[in-house]
Order: sequence, then C-alpha cells, then structure tokens
Amino acid sequence: MPIGGSGDLCVNPGGTAGCFSSINAAIAAASPNDTVKVAVGTYKEDVVIGKALSLIGAGSGTTAIDAAGLANGVYIDGIDNPGLAIVVVGGVSSAKCQIRRNPGRRRLQNHHRG
Repeated sequence: MPIGGSGDLCVNPGGTAGCFSSINAAIAAASPNDTVKVAVGTYKEDVVIGKALSLIGAGSGTTAIDAAGLANGVYIDGIDNPGLAIVVVGGVSSAKCQIRRNPGRRRLQNHHRG
C-alpha cells in the first residue's frame, strides 16, 4: 500500500508519455511521500532510496531491477538520511535489497514485496 503523497511519478523503459526512463531519476525528482510507479520492463540500475516514498512496480514477474555487477538492486539508506522513516517497495523483483537503519531511529519501516 503506497504512503500518501502529493504526487505520482512514472517510469518506463523508453521514458515516454511524460515518464522517466530510470527509477533513480524519478526518485531524485520525487518529493517525500510521493509514489514512483514503474512500468513493465527490466531496469539495469542501482536504485538508492533516501526519502520516504513508495516504489511500486507493475508486478514482480514483469518488473525487475537488474543489479548484476552493481552494488545493490534496491538500497534504502537510513544512515545518510536520518529522518527517513517509511519506504514502501512492492511489485518489483531484485536479487539484491539492502536496508541501512540509523541507530538513533527506533524503526525504519519497509514493506518490500517482490
């Protein structure tokens, strides 16, 4: 379930119809609590999330983050972003997912559903 934000951003492999062509570009443009919707496809990138948002793919069987040869598939960085509290990831598959929680925070919620 996405967290309530003010806007939706979209990603598709061609970057068409007003969408971004990379997940990281959409995350960079997103405001806290926005939803980044990722269309069917394979995205070769190291996705870094450092703000509260929802990353929602079209389905784990059809939307993939290919991190072969990269450090992470999805990296939720609560260390360098101490105010980070809620990140929702769903509908995407990735062989690598890492969550770093700031020790000063009581919890970093992540609803990773692949």
